[in-house]
Amino acid sequence: GRPATPNEPVAGPMMDARAKAAALSTERWRVAAARIGGRGEAELTDELKRNVVLQTLSLVNNQIDPWCAVAIAQVLWDDVVLTTLKLSINIGEEGATALGVALKVNTVLTTLDLGGNYIRAEGAA
Repeated sequence: GRPATPNEPVAGPMMDARAKAAALSTERWRVAAARIGGRGEAELTDELKRNVVLQTLSLVNNQIDPWCAVAIAQVLWDDVVLTTLKLSINIGEEGATALGVALKVNTVLTTLDLGGNYIRAEGAA
């Protein structure tokens, strides 16, 4: 076959692995959306419809309870795609603790907005 041009993705095991990781990530976000419910579920589902790969997610002011924060943290644990997560005015200490555990192993997320949350020292630890 002909060689790939500089702007053309090269097919092969690396592209296959990335595609599989992106598909798995999207499916995990769908499961998390179902656990979140309400307006947060609708916003997350809409984002998944608009984006082939979810890189930015804003769930600002959705009153996410601790169980929903755990669902988000479980996806973040090994998500390889999401780089920006906005959870302003949403979570408390239990949710922050769950996110903190996931972020210790997540190396892809570069922006996390937790402004306006009631997180004390226990949740930030």
